[in-house]
Parts: sequence; C-alpha cells; structure tokens
Amino acid sequence: MEKLDSFNKMLGSMASQAGVLISKSAKARDLFLKKAERAAYEYIIKENEDQRPMPVQKEKMQIMLNLTETAFKRVEEGLYSKNVVRQGLDIFVKQMLFSAEGKAKELEDNFKAKYGRRPPGFLVIGPTKKCNLHCKGCYASAHSNTAETIPFPILDRIITEKTELWGSHYTT
Repeated sequence: MEKLDSFNKMLGSMASQAGVLISKSAKARDLFLKKAERAAYEYIIKENEDQRPMPVQKEKMQIMLNLTETAFKRVEEGLYSKNVVRQGLDIFVKQMLFSAEGKAKELEDNFKAKYGRRPPGFLVIGPTKKCNLHCKGCYASAHSNTAETIPFPILDRIITEKTELWGSHYTT
C-alpha cells in the first residue's frame, strides 16, 4: 500500500505540473477540454451512479465544463497568479483524482453510509449576504443595506467541516 501511495503522489505531482503547462497553451487547453468533456460525459451522463434525473446530470456536466473553461480563460488573461493555478491543480489532481483509494474515498463512503447518499461536491457561501444575483430562494439574496454577516468562526467551521467530513475541496 505504501508503494501505491508513493506512486500516486508522484503521478499526482506530474499531473499537476502538466496542468500548469496546459493552462499556458491554447492548443493543449483545447485538447484537454475536449478530453475532459468526453470523460465527464462518460462519468456524469452514462454512468450516472446515483440515478439522478438526466436534466440534472446534463446541467452538472455543463457547470463543470464552464468552470474549467472559465478558469483557463482567467489564467490566460492573467487574472489568476501561477501560484493560485498551481495550488488549485495540486488540490484537484492529488486530493481529488488520485485519492480514490485514500481519505477522500473513505470520507465519501462514511457520509454515504450515514446519510444514504454521496456528499455534496461543493458548497456555495455568501458570508456577507450582499450578493447581487437575487437567485430565487437563496438566503444571500439580501438587500445591499443589510449588516448581517456570517461570523468568521462559524464560516471557518463550515469550511473546515465540509473538507474534513465530506472530502470536499471546492467552495465558492
């Protein structure tokens, strides 16, 4: 098992470095996005492990692809530093892709055993309640004159627990 962990760490590091290179080349990025779309289709649409309704799965796939494409565009525009890109890829590759046999998988299995379903893949938080999107039913769709906020200790606890208990690394 120790050799497998070492191999996965090495492979994860190589994949993370490849991600930095992909983010710098339009051709490599386009090729990556096409491959990612095919892989997402296979996993999200065809496998549909939790048997969710197809419109939900299609929207999930589109959101994932949009986030990926937007991240690459922001890198190209110089809006994300190389360090942010490297850390993001490091988390994505090492902790999400190459930890299937490790802690993330164990956390997911524990959550599923307790609640009968997989944990949420990400969390959306509006700590200041000053969001201007006004999404129907959203608590953060408050007026700009509100002084209500989520206190930092509570926000920190939410983010820490979702990472430690769900294995989730994505918060927006």
